[in-house]
Amino acid sequence: MIVVMAAVLGATSCGGSSPASSKRPATPTTRRGVTATRVPTTAPRVVAPGTVAATTASTTVVAIVESTSVASVKARAPFTRFGEVQFVITDTDGSLHEFCALLADTEALREQGLMGQRDLGGYDAMLFSWAGDTNSQFWMRTVPITLAIAWFDASGRHVGQAEMAPCGDSDACPRYGASASYRWGMETLAGGLQPLGVKPGVVLSVGGRCRAVPT
Repeated sequence: MIVVMAAVLGATSCGGSSPASSKRPATPTTRRGVTATRVPTTAPRVVAPGTVAATTASTTVVAIVESTSVASVKARAPFTRFGEVQFVITDTDGSLHEFCALLADTEALREQGLMGQRDLGGYDAMLFSWAGDTNSQFWMRTVPITLAIAWFDASGRHVGQAEMAPCGDSDACPRYGASASYRWGMETLAGGLQPLGVKPGVVLSVGGRCRAVPT
């Protein structure tokens, strides 16, 4: 899967944004245990671990977001060579959800992905990133578990998602791709996109350090 937790099909070309503002005052909103501030906003901007700045035409609101994922509150076991990064999902209702992902940001790491892995080591997802738009396709060769994947464009807009089944060690493994060019691929365990709030209409923001795991 050129990106997928498996291997990347380097030769395959692929490729892979925010709601209008409102004049109503910002109001607190709570969803899935996350307390945030609802604001008419464009894509959120991560300014520091645990905070997100949402900017409107006339004001900037900083909200504290609490992770709601099980993975975020248990010990993480980083994979060799992979970094980690905080990401935030802005839901269609304006609520913000913060998580922590493994980061595959080089060709070698994107090709490796989750090959041979049976879990995420306590992380919420693995994020694949490109410096420019791509249409690269993913596959599940030598990935032993079913995965879910979502794609986001340069503005963080959701441009597609799919579930990918194991296919053994075969050149005939199916390829999975987004319907439009994208900049980010997000892989998680089967059924894992919904707990992260990932669906059409949401916006992804990436940046900052993950919160420390409670001891």
